[in-house]
Amino acid sequence: MAITSRPINLSSEASIAYDILRELDMLVKVASQVGFTAAIGVFDSQAPSANGLSVVTTTLYAQSADATHPGMVNTTTQTFAGAKTFSSVVTSLSDIYTGASAATLATTGTMTTTLTNLRVITITPTGNCTFNASGGFAGQPISFVITTSGVSSFNLTFGTNFKSQGVLATGTTSGKVFTVSFICTNGTQWAEVSRSTAM
Repeated sequence: MAITSRPINLSSEASIAYDILRELDMLVKVASQVGFTAAIGVFDSQAPSANGLSVVTTTLYAQSADATHPGMVNTTTQTFAGAKTFSSVVTSLSDIYTGASAATLATTGTMTTTLTNLRVITITPTGNCTFNASGGFAGQPISFVITTSGVSSFNLTFGTNFKSQGVLATGTTSGKVFTVSFICTNGTQWAEVSRSTAM
């Protein structure tokens, strides 16, 4: 008995689906042959790349940004390099640390200090002092912590770019501590907000 073949009639939807699957299969095969990416690898599983991403054979690997490499934001602790500007509100559900540091000034004379990256300035004066301010950003606070040494009283004057309550006399008792706090009003000028008596 003769067996005759006959075509299989697919519906139009099934035919389209079959064509799509066949094309996808072909694309994967071609990609594998010419080095295109055919898979996404495990995050942070490769050495960091200066390009922010890396490709191994046909697998694309993403990486976390750090202080020396570009990359993605992850859910663990990270350090970013370079200045960043946010065009809208930044909301923190915990504390924000600025990384600002403290500085110790000379003990006598006139001195100009760049305040931009500072929060605390300490000094143990051995003579009269005049402090001049440079730098800062609006809203930045800073505090001077003054410790007395010896029995001579010295005058501490807050000069250029400071708006203060006046000269601070350290008194003649050794080992006392004063604090004088300012806030930057406009990126240049510093207004006194408080000062303590000798403690």
